[in-house]
Amino acid sequence: MTQSFTETIENNFEAAKSEIETIKSTYTPLSTIQGINQLISTLNSTVNKTITVLASSGTIALSDNSENYCAATGSIVFSLPAVSDTIIKHRIEIELYMASVQSINVGLGDTPNYFNEAEPNLSKAGVYNLFYEYSRAKSAWILGAIPIGEAE
Repeated sequence: MTQSFTETIENNFEAAKSEIETIKSTYTPLSTIQGINQLISTLNSTVNKTITVLASSGTIALSDNSENYCAATGSIVFSLPAVSDTIIKHRIEIELYMASVQSINVGLGDTPNYFNEAEPNLSKAGVYNLFYEYSRAKSAWILGAIPIGEAE
């Protein structure tokens, strides 16, 4: 069953609140002002997101901490941003729609990292939620994908 847009936003908001609590419990700011600025930065990067409509083919540069929609009509190569500030969370979400199967290069390079160590299967037409998260432990982006429906 596909989540409604409102349910998705509510889930994202709850996840952001949980993430803030995690940051508050693990991050020791040098000053109260720095701590407040850190929380504001986290809130701004995870709540009230605008969904960016991406190009339908070609090389697509992804923005850090973004939510995106892509209706793929041709081959796609996703290009991931460099990460320098590893104190905050870095995430990218893409709702990928393929009416027919397209070649999708997820942009992880020669040493890809996947959630559950399993490469996502994008071999069927349909809708997928792609989740990128930057891992401080691996100093690399990690990808997971969830199929959420068949092509209409």
